[in-house]
Amino acid sequence: MHTSTQTEQLARKSIEYANNMKAMMGERMKQQFEAEIQVMLAECPFTTSTLSIHDENYELKMKYLCRRILDNDMNAVCLEDPKDLFIKKEKRSLDIKYIKPVQSQKKA
Repeated sequence: MHTSTQTEQLARKSIEYANNMKAMMGERMKQQFEAEIQVMLAECPFTTSTLSIHDENYELKMKYLCRRILDNDMNAVCLEDPKDLFIKKEKRSLDIKYIKPVQSQKKA
């Protein structure tokens, strides 16, 4: 009985720890994202680098951020070597070729 109680306590503490880590990670990601937004807005022609729904330039800032993020994504795609994509696809199809259906595995 004593061991069961210790196990339950350990399980509760582990769950609490995991929930705390999850909350901290979410907060860190939010802060990192907000910092990236401030950097992007600091590089733009707006007078402030903060983003608030109550800001008079909110819609313009959102459009600017969306365009900037899309441009960054498109540039990242353009930098990828198409040959690398072909090699990855070719390797994937080669790996799939050696996978046998379940029925043929049973006969072997």
